[in-house]
Amino acid sequence: MVKKVFISYRRDETAAAAGRLYDRFSRLLGPRNVFLDVGTIDAGEDFEAKIRQAIGRASAIVILIGKKWIDVPPGREKPRLFDDRDHVRFEVRTALQGKALTLPVLVDGATMPPPEALPDGVAEISKRNAPPLRYETFDADADHIARKALGLAPGALLWEEPSVTRKIASTIAGGLLAAAVLLAAALAHFALLHRAISVSIGDAQTTILNATVLICGLILGLRYGSRRRSLI
Repeated sequence: MVKKVFISYRRDETAAAAGRLYDRFSRLLGPRNVFLDVGTIDAGEDFEAKIRQAIGRASAIVILIGKKWIDVPPGREKPRLFDDRDHVRFEVRTALQGKALTLPVLVDGATMPPPEALPDGVAEISKRNAPPLRYETFDADADHIARKALGLAPGALLWEEPSVTRKIASTIAGGLLAAAVLLAAALAHFALLHRAISVSIGDAQTTILNATVLICGLILGLRYGSRRRSLI
């Protein structure tokens, strides 16, 4: 059965971390199996119904907690989590009422608030073990979170590391593709103007152009061959 992940966050605090985590899970599971409200809820849809449906289908709900998660906004007496209309409160409460794994994540040095600082229906989150997600160690932290969310053993492989052979083959392929582009451009130029490119722009410029395109092809081929591939 394909696993699905729901990511809960506050846009004004942890949107960047949520976006990077969404990209990570999308590479593992495919975008259709990762819920992030920015790109998953269409205009005009019933927000609460869509959230309840997505959480009900999820095998794991990741709750991003930032340093200001329980701060009191200006002009208010309590944190937004105490507002019945707050979407994060609704998401956390709905997640805790279900049977799927609810995984709080502490973003960039945030700490878990004590249960007495949280409203009913949300306070239970403080009892869950919460891994960190830090900017400076994002890759390692995100992989650890992915293993927990997907129920994998610590240290289990998430990605296939590319072999040296694949990198070399991809680099050569990139160079050959770049050479083919240069040849096609040279033939098209000759067919249209009845002269070589070097006559039009000069020998030195032609050499620089050829070298630049070939180098770009080699680099792009190497980067493509160096991509890690999901094992999930």
